[in-house]
Amino acid sequence: MYPTMVLHDKTMKLSRILVALDVSPEAQAGLKSAVELAGRAGARLSAVYIEDENWYQATQTSIVRHVSRHTGETIKVNEKEIARQSKAVKTRLEHQVTQISQEWKVEYNCRSYRGQIDQELINASEDAELVVIGRRGSSFHTKDELGSTARYLVDNCSSPVLIWSAFGKWPAQFYGISGDENSYAAVSEWVMFLSRLLHKDVRMIHLHDHQVQTGEEIKIQKVQHAHDIYQWSGSGLVVINRKDELFKEVDLHHFVASMYNPVLLL
Repeated sequence: MYPTMVLHDKTMKLSRILVALDVSPEAQAGLKSAVELAGRAGARLSAVYIEDENWYQATQTSIVRHVSRHTGETIKVNEKEIARQSKAVKTRLEHQVTQISQEWKVEYNCRSYRGQIDQELINASEDAELVVIGRRGSSFHTKDELGSTARYLVDNCSSPVLIWSAFGKWPAQFYGISGDENSYAAVSEWVMFLSRLLHKDVRMIHLHDHQVQTGEEIKIQKVQHAHDIYQWSGSGLVVINRKDELFKEVDLHHFVASMYNPVLLL
């Protein structure tokens, strides 16, 4: 049996969600989840596609080439070809946003910019209450388990950031993970808010005992060491606070990259 705690989240609202668009499987799944959340919360969706300036700069060199499907010839890619491909991708993504948003009756807008992806997303997120991005994108940069753009937002975005993994839909279980009382309230509030909207089971994982007043019931579980939090890798959606004391012992980038979960960073 797990002990239980209770809390309030009735005043929390979500009115604008920003989702970053690209063709990666994680971003595609993240779009669907962002639209569903916007529909359930009554929030407006802003979808942003960034044309990576690095691709255009690369056309000025001789290294960017592709193989013709018809002749097998290696052909240098020029700026006109990059623009053509980018326009086709943008049109396809906008169609997806329209289709999914209409299914959920979500008010939305689509925008596109050409520039450095990291900075353009930061600029677009200034008035967003939640930013959704896939953990790996399709930029010019070499990709790793946690894409360079997702990593940049972890460090620099002032809004909560939901980094979406390969989960095709919202997982059945939400975990709020906390190591200190200062971050505990915000983490538990978000966990309960999302749970109420999406009808999911929740559990708080923490390193210390907390006293909470009356409200809705939630299971709590205590762990002995900070690194014990890795045992929930792949189990469901994880909510953490980037300023939590946990991340003096656990590297934040490594944690997010290793979890293979959708991770919401406050």
